[in-house]
Amino acid sequence: MAHFSAIDNGKMAFSITDACSRLGLSRSTIWKLAKEGKLRLIRIGGRTLVPTTELLRLLDQK
Repeated sequence: MAHFSAIDNGKMAFSITDACSRLGLSRSTIWKLAKEGKLRLIRIGGRTLVPTTELLRLLDQK
């Protein structure tokens, strides 16, 4: 699995916008991956977040 500091700067989760920037994907692609069950999103206090572990897992898929 990729090293955390390469993507997260110490964060445990990212907004959809930040996840898009780090992965180089569009918002619609992030939502599509989530709908297909390929990317887990979490809701906290009305915000939708992508856990850092999910970003790393997605990048590590072969």
